[in-house]
Parts: sequence; C-alpha cells; structure tokens
Amino acid sequence: MSGEEIRFGTEGWRATIGRDFNLENVARLAAALGLHLLNRGQGDLGAAVAHDTRTMSEEAAFTAAGQLAGLGIPVLLIPPPTPTPVLSFTVADRGAAAGMVITASHNPAIYNGVKMKGPEGGPAQKELLSGVQSKIGSARPAHLSAEPMPPPTADTGVVEVDPLPRYLDRLGQLVDLDAIRQSRLEVVVDAMNGAASGYLPRVLGGHRFKVAEIRGSRKLRPQDPPPEPIQRNLRRLRRSVRKRRGVIGLALDGDGDRLGVVAPSGRFVTAHEVLTLLLRHLVEVRGDTGPVGKTISTSRMVNRLAQRYGLPVFETPVGFKHLSPLFAEQNLLIAGEESGGLAVRGHIPERDGILAALLLLEALVRSGRHLDAMLEDLEKLVGSLHYQRLDLQIGPQLQEQGVLSLLSRLPRRIAGLRVMDIDPRDGLKLLLEKDNWLLVRISGTEPLVRLYCEAASMRGLEAILADARRLLDLPGR
Repeated sequence: MSGEEIRFGTEGWRATIGRDFNLENVARLAAALGLHLLNRGQGDLGAAVAHDTRTMSEEAAFTAAGQLAGLGIPVLLIPPPTPTPVLSFTVADRGAAAGMVITASHNPAIYNGVKMKGPEGGPAQKELLSGVQSKIGSARPAHLSAEPMPPPTADTGVVEVDPLPRYLDRLGQLVDLDAIRQSRLEVVVDAMNGAASGYLPRVLGGHRFKVAEIRGSRKLRPQDPPPEPIQRNLRRLRRSVRKRRGVIGLALDGDGDRLGVVAPSGRFVTAHEVLTLLLRHLVEVRGDTGPVGKTISTSRMVNRLAQRYGLPVFETPVGFKHLSPLFAEQNLLIAGEESGGLAVRGHIPERDGILAALLLLEALVRSGRHLDAMLEDLEKLVGSLHYQRLDLQIGPQLQEQGVLSLLSRLPRRIAGLRVMDIDPRDGLKLLLEKDNWLLVRISGTEPLVRLYCEAASMRGLEAILADARRLLDLPGR
C-alpha cells in the first residue's frame, strides 16, 4: 500500500500487520500529520504519541515520534502501552495540537492502525483528518529504514511523559473512589490483554475492595480473540463472575475506550443499559442535569428516561466524532453509543472505558444493591425493550446503490407496523408505530448491511428483522 492509498475510516486507519500496516506507512502518516500542523501554524503546540499492546505497536510509536520531531514538532511520547482515553486526556491536559495512538482498538489482533485526536482530546474531526489525508502523498519520511528506529530522546525533540498521576487525579475528581475502595464489592476485570491492563487494579486495589484481573498480559497476540467486550468474547469473564457471589465483571477493549459488563447472575449487560443506568445515577443520586447525547443506533431506553427528567436528547449519526462536539456546543451531561463507548461532562469529550467502569461501581456502591436488582428497577422505570443488531452479506448492487435507493420502494408497513417517519442521516432509520424502529446501514468497507432493531417484544423484534431481510432480499441469520 502506498502512502497515497492510505484511507481513513471514522477517526483513523487500520490495516493488516506486516502487510499494509508497516513502519513506512506509519511514518508517512506521522509526516503528513506534522505537515498539516505546520501548515495550520500549530507546529509549536506539539503532538502526543502513544501505543497499545499489539505486535509492532511500540516500534510504530517510536517511528511516528521520530518523524514528527524531524519536522520540528515537539513530541510528548508515552513509552508503555497506554489506553486511548489516557492519550486523549494527555493531549487536552498538555495543550497539544493533536494526538496519535498506535492501535486497532477492538479489532482482531492481526490488525493494527492509527487513531488521531484533536486538541480537545476528542476524535479527530473532518478538518484534521482531511488535512492529514491531503498531505500523505507529499509526505517524505526522513531517516526511514527497514529497521525500527531506537527509542528517541529529548535531544531529538521527543520528551517522554508519564500521564498517570494527572489522569488518576482527574478520575478522582469525577468519581468517589474512596467510597468504592471502602466497599465490600468484588470485581473481576477482563483486560483482554489490552492497553488498559492493570489500570483498574491500580486505581482500586487494596482496602476492602477486591479486584481480580484476567487476561492482563499487556501483550495482544495474533491467536487471541478480538479484544472487543461483547457477549460472545466474554465467556471466560462470565464463568469467573458466576463462580463468585456478589461479583460484577468489567471488560475493557484493546485500547480501553469501551466497556463491557457482566452482572452477578452472569448476564451480559448491554451498552444501552449501562448508559441508561449511569444517566439515572447522575441525575437521581448526584443531582446533575443537562442534555443527553446518543447515536442513531442506540436504544430508546435513554430517550424514555431523559423524558422523565425533562432532559433534551441529541441524536447523531454513528461514530463518537459526531457526539464529541456537542459537549462544548450543548454542554452534554452524558453521551453514549451502541458499541460500548460513553463520555461524561467534565472530562474529555471522548469515550473512556476506565471512567465508565468506575462510575458504574460508584452507582452500585451508592445504591447498595446488586446490578441485577438495579436492572430490574430500570426496566420497571422505562419499560421492556428488546434490541438486536445483525450483520449480513449483501450483493454488489445494493452496496453500490446504497440504502437511500430503498426509499423508492419502501412499504408503508413493516411487520404490520406503520412507518411513521424516516431518518436518512446515517443509512435509513424507519421509525415505526408503538416506539419500534429499524435502522439499515451499509458498510463502506465490507459487503455487509447492518440491521439494528428495537421492539417492545422479542416476537415483534424477530418479525421486524424477518420483514427487513425479505424487503432487502437478504439471507437469514
């Protein structure tokens, strides 16, 4: 892959390790970022660089730091594997112009990549990504060889920093850590061999609080399962939780910005439920208030609870980069997405799985109840909703035409439910009667269509998805 062929996804770039992901391409991206910052007159503000636990991540981070420094960009380098939210916090805390973290996040271990962050610590916005993209073709990396460059030193314009003390101070400002530490809760943390390994035990270990960590090697190997904290990847965590009484399971993805949760019963707790539980805690227990943000694919549980509190809800296309600016523009209280990322006011406008885990523990301690009981209370409050997402193969014609081509042949009813409204901002979202909905999104990188659906009953959910597959001429499960 040449530099000109590197194309960004939502907020960065991902490729196969040893093939398209190599030190040359990482160097081109770093050089392009440096040229963009110089062109914007922001070069003197510098950039922060970090990496996760994947193969080649450390070498790639050193390479990126060297390229930026070679252009005269001051670099803050975090040497050990570091969660993305910690890098994001460092960018904002140190006043850097941008951040660059070597990671493929929750993707399988055969991949690696680069995420870029803006000056506020949030996901890189269009101006930054398009600016870097436009410079890749003209970027000429300096001192690039087949061998990874040695760790840079301050003499080369690179300063190694330890962000942990200030990051942990921020967590202490946002969460009642003392109350958690003094509780008798027990927690099993599945670090998924990612960059967040060791973080929760370090924050909470000792005292009366007990933390056991599994898959905390800080080395993600190609044979490891994808470090994505979703139900099918958390069998070991669920077994560990079921063996203990009164335990909660917390899983952090490969770069620590997403959270997965297992209740004492062994039940997987969805990201929708976590977001709604934390909204309730912030409002009813802490007495906070403010608008709520959610992506178009996120459950209406959030809407129902926000309506009870009289709080406005802002719904955006999929991708946290759409939610991030709303923290400044609308002073959001909390925002979250279907994939397990959420953020709260007073921190970076970015997903932070570590903070989300701590807030959930605070909610448990303050409630004095088990998570299963809290979930039962939540269902009584907002009603029963059933949610499912399907990823299905599609033919080239539908992939080329896109979802909007469906508008001309949409029926007035799906599974017997009237189509009340249509939202075309991200794919095609059909708002059905009785608070049911269906979202159809076509992947821009794979021959897949994603169906997201929420209904008042499991039977209704299955009927809507079956009708959607028929309409789109898609295979079954």
